[in-house]
Amino acid sequence: MNPTGSPHQPENRGAAVLSAIHGVCLTGSLLLFAVVWLATPAQASHEETAAWRLVKERCSLCHYLERQGAKFAPSLQGLFQRRTLMNSKPVNDQTVSEWIREGSANMPAFKSTLTPQQIQMIVNYLKDHPPLEPWR
Repeated sequence: MNPTGSPHQPENRGAAVLSAIHGVCLTGSLLLFAVVWLATPAQASHEETAAWRLVKERCSLCHYLERQGAKFAPSLQGLFQRRTLMNSKPVNDQTVSEWIREGSANMPAFKSTLTPQQIQMIVNYLKDHPPLEPWR
């Protein structure tokens, strides 16, 4: 410090700038952590996140997930609350898995591109979970 004790003198300016930079970096890091932490459901397991990614990658191109209405195909929102599928079969694990695996005239079959475990993950997710955050 200079003889007057003023912190605005040149010898203290470098330390003040460095301190301000550290403060901004720390604040930015804490803010980023808070945003990610708040946007991530605490109960989302690794399997749920993997299932959500499968649904987003394989289903959301043609189906809405978070709202009613048709994109290119019917919405998947509330699928397991419906009584029947478009083919008039009852909505249950077996019929939904079969539809994903075999496809239809308007939907591709995924039996060659998804494993039975992946198909079951999609079915379980559509049945048991509301949509996760879109950025996943």
